Amino acid sequence: MTSREQATGDSERGDVRGGGGARKLKARLEMLQPEQVWPAASLRAQQSRFESFRYVFNNERPHEGLNNQVPASLYYPSSVRLSRKLPEFKYPKGLLLRRVNNSGCISWHKTRIFISEVFRFEESGFESVTPGFYRVFFRDMEIGELDAEELRFRAARRVVWACR
Repeated sequence: MTSREQATGDSERGDVRGGGGARKLKARLEMLQPEQVWPAASLRAQQSRFESFRYVFNNERPHEGLNNQVPASLYYPSSVRLSRKLPEFKYPKGLLLRRVNNSGCISWHKTRIFISEVFRFEESGFESVTPGFYRVFFRDMEIGELDAEELRFRAARRVVWACR
């Protein structure tokens, strides 16, 4: 059985398995149109295909989960305005500060240690727990620990808020 036959429910005999008949088959085939599945020759052409698909998906195609309405008919922009930049944050005195670079690393005694790309260009605070061992903070969240002897960062299993 080919991947298209598996996706559409067609078998070699031409029947549709799993019930639902022609309506489900038509919906499955619409999703497998080659212009949506196969990559375009260029990024610009691919983006154009995606924009066309997105327009149909949001403005023309009714969704059963939305009582057969199109998503665009229910959408309204949020009234909440978010600033483009985080407010200034001052780490408590006594913490070592390091800025995370573009690749997610900090410089630690002429060695690079990967922290996370999530914190690119942001400053992190390092609180000494014992010699060579540090708790790592992003603002007031503990994000992990640094073993300076092994030059290894371990992310926290769960984020711990230092203060609320």
